[in-house]
Amino acid sequence: MKKFNLIFALIAIVMLVGLTNCKKDTENTSVTKYVGTVNGSFVAQDASIKVNKDLAPDQLVTRNWIMYVKNSPFYGNQSLALVKGNEFITGSAAQQWWSKDGNNPISFAANQAVYSNLTPAEPVRLVMEGKDGSNNVAYLGIVDFDATAAQFPLAVNSVSLGDKLIINADGLTSKPGGSSISISATFQVAPVNVQATETTSQLFFNGSLLPGVSGILNFQGIRYNASSAVTKPVGTGDCVVFDGTASKIQGTIIITITFPPLSSAPGVSGSSTTLTVPAAGPGQYKKIVLTTTKLGWYDSATIGVTDNDITVDETNVSVDGTGSTGGTGTGGTGTGGTGTGTDDQGTLPPVHPSNSLNGLSTYIIDKVEEQLVTSLVFDFASTQASIMTQPIGGGANVMNNGELKLMGQEDLISELQLNPQYLSGPPVDGYSSSVTPLIGRSYIIRYKNALNYVTSNAPYRYGIFYVTSYDVDPNTNRILGFTFNYEGPFTH
Repeated sequence: MKKFNLIFALIAIVMLVGLTNCKKDTENTSVTKYVGTVNGSFVAQDASIKVNKDLAPDQLVTRNWIMYVKNSPFYGNQSLALVKGNEFITGSAAQQWWSKDGNNPISFAANQAVYSNLTPAEPVRLVMEGKDGSNNVAYLGIVDFDATAAQFPLAVNSVSLGDKLIINADGLTSKPGGSSISISATFQVAPVNVQATETTSQLFFNGSLLPGVSGILNFQGIRYNASSAVTKPVGTGDCVVFDGTASKIQGTIIITITFPPLSSAPGVSGSSTTLTVPAAGPGQYKKIVLTTTKLGWYDSATIGVTDNDITVDETNVSVDGTGSTGGTGTGGTGTGGTGTGTDDQGTLPPVHPSNSLNGLSTYIIDKVEEQLVTSLVFDFASTQASIMTQPIGGGANVMNNGELKLMGQEDLISELQLNPQYLSGPPVDGYSSSVTPLIGRSYIIRYKNALNYVTSNAPYRYGIFYVTSYDVDPNTNRILGFTFNYEGPFTH
């Protein structure tokens, strides 16, 4: 826990470190024009991008935190203005801290936990920039909220600003004569305009907003600078043609396949053909696979290659780890995504709605008769949920005997009831031993019916829970537990 003079810090990140405690400054409370402060806690949540680009969330080096006030008379009614303490009583702790250079914006190590007991009690915008080792902004999170109405801990969800293009042309180059083919891709690349994105007047969000929250950045809200054309060669295998930390491919991707004349094929003149594929949409990246039914390329005096000779199988993959959409091309369709599927019988396991869990209870998720009980547990001191295995008939409980993964702001249980194939398989990475359960989020858990989760050869079993509400102490605003819907067990 990072501590500062008077333990005043800008923001709480990565882990839960405090609860809401609304109060006015005790100095000169008769001066009503000034705003008060709130003990706010915040949880940083990065989209799971390990499949998308080289810089995964756990490779972020620093986080830059910025607090703006919205339409405040203390800042000339600007739509957004950096909080500099104007709204606080002159000489108060809040006014002194916010007016100090270097406190807003403020930067910490990406994995460092700090907290704020001086969050302005007014409508504000909180910006979280996740940066790489070269100080480039690779992830961006923005939330508009009113600290007097928001429920803490408040998640600051970040999105990946990058894009990726993968092209596999082995189905062409492996044919006789294919080693002489040259393949390239031309496309428009637009750099992210970070400043314009952070200061846009209105944030939009596709899902439902939490209490006190008026806007959240999603992929549609990212602003871009003017694009420029880029041409890249396509190599062997799953060739990464483009991998940008903070740029997006826009428009169409033009793939050019060139057939040069060869001395070993007298009378054959060179030619080329082009394929046009749309770029991936917001929050997606593209993989393209090129194949053909031709037996070879230099089998006649005239090459005669057309677009129809080549099959384009394109896949748009979601960068937030929650699934993907298959695109269509010439003669093919795309597939992809991650998630959890049906059980061995091909049917979904039962759904158990409105379950309560607190620090004095457990929720049984699986049981091996007369051997083991596996449960979801909650530690209200750290506000962390984890998995515990208990031997039946005696023996010590085994804590953290399983893993959990945040799947985003959607009700996966409801989605699966509408479409059992909504997700095509369980995630293979991105799990942690414990999570902070946040309202409106879905989590996947995986475990084994064994006392030693790490070393056991038993197969994984899975479950999904979706958090619907908190149990809060009315006197201290401390979270005592939460209510959730549960579905499981899934066996694959």
